Amino acid sequence: MEDEEKLRSNELFLYMDSITHLYPNNQFIVELTSEVVTSDFVTIDQSRQLLSQIDTALLDPLELKSIIVSLDRQERINSGDQFPNFTFESFEGETYSQNSFSDQYILIDFWATWCGPCTKGFGELQPLYEELDGKLEVIAVSIDPNKELPMKHLSQKNYPWKQAYAKGQFENPFLEQLGVVFLPFYYLISPDGEILAINPDIAEIPELVKKRSSLKEVLK
Repeated sequence: MEDEEKLRSNELFLYMDSITHLYPNNQFIVELTSEVVTSDFVTIDQSRQLLSQIDTALLDPLELKSIIVSLDRQERINSGDQFPNFTFESFEGETYSQNSFSDQYILIDFWATWCGPCTKGFGELQPLYEELDGKLEVIAVSIDPNKELPMKHLSQKNYPWKQAYAKGQFENPFLEQLGVVFLPFYYLISPDGEILAINPDIAEIPELVKKRSSLKEVLK
């Protein structure tokens, strides 16, 4: 199965390599290339090669920046790597770090009040958080322009997980290190600090946690 996937990925790259050479200024081909290079079907080197063969001026500047930052991030940090040491501060001044949550899985959720999918995701996350019954801790990190915006929003809610704030919005150095270029942006981390998933579907999180927990039990 793995060999078949590699074969299909290589066929996709060869096809994209051909059409980007033939039609580098075609809007449809440029937009198709932008989707392919941000997928899991091609390698980072292949993605960079395809980008070099199209007229990137036809892409929205923010979209192009997002693609480049994402590729740079993939060269630094991916699933299976150790998540960088972090410190987030709550609105009450409490500090959260990896050591704050021994034996718990951590979902770091970067969000903002202006992001509709972010607040929608909170509603989807709450029953799963309760289902995992202490195995998972969530740190929802607002990157709003100021603390007052998330504090006002949260005062009307009763989310059971940790809330924190990171100033600087997308220019925050830690967010830049992590390649956070859109919201919501998720990192699922194991108790030993390994990145289990980047931007998993919320519905997949319980299964990811349970599978990893079962594996740890087998290896004991």
